[in-house]
Amino acid sequence: MVEWNTVILAGGYGTRLGALTASTSKVLLPVGPQPVIQYTLDMVAPFHQENGGKCYVSTNRKYIKDFMDYFMGHPQSLPIYFHIQDSQTNNDRLGSIGALENLLTTDPCLLEQECPLLLLAGDTIFPFAAEEIISRYEREAVTAVSDIALHSPAGIDPMGRAKRFGTVVLNGRRITHFEEKSPHPTSLASFPCYALSLENLIGVCQYIAEGHDPDAMGHFMEWIVRTRRAFAFIFDEVAFDIGVPEEYEAACRQYATHQKTQLPQAPITCWRIEENLLIPSS
Repeated sequence: MVEWNTVILAGGYGTRLGALTASTSKVLLPVGPQPVIQYTLDMVAPFHQENGGKCYVSTNRKYIKDFMDYFMGHPQSLPIYFHIQDSQTNNDRLGSIGALENLLTTDPCLLEQECPLLLLAGDTIFPFAAEEIISRYEREAVTAVSDIALHSPAGIDPMGRAKRFGTVVLNGRRITHFEEKSPHPTSLASFPCYALSLENLIGVCQYIAEGHDPDAMGHFMEWIVRTRRAFAFIFDEVAFDIGVPEEYEAACRQYATHQKTQLPQAPITCWRIEENLLIPSS
């Protein structure tokens, strides 16, 4: 299989979670036996171990020390590259697509290698493995889609929840309409997990240059659907967006008895600094 890179976006400030994220990144909050980001790494690690490629975590200057503390104490089964967004408050955040564009500019290898990219929101726990969405990729954008009327956490209103995601209309697997955070959503929702082609990555730079919204990932997918083609990977289990209190609490209940990831007895990784990147070295 072709080599892929992964980018986990973890630069948000979690303002909806209040005091929980006053001094901690939301993706480092505990859910069951481990932090949110460990579930995301568990999702992508087997694919990278088998197929190569790089895994990036993009965060901000406020939280980078917390990430380094976690990863120094919990060596992973694959090297982690850190992209440091030049932001220390919610008011100067780059936004999800702004952060991706900054990473593509900082590390041009992501474009020069001509590899597809798996783009993930770090504050979502996905119930599927990376290879499942990657296997649906055929050189055009793919997003994870679920019917949240059928697959939502117990006790949470599905249609109220739908307003936080992208609403999609499908013709077979092809997405014919996409609206981010629609005030009148259907139950067919796009979750922030995307398989993107080289053309899509070049499109990120065009999207930002044209002055479009750099914040939510779904706005970029709206643009993709209007200007190119995009397809759905349909999954049938509950994904948890831990960026809101009620869903974070639901995730904690769901994963209370989850078995903690058995991390390898690997040597502690060191990182060297190159511009806004921390590059792993043994």
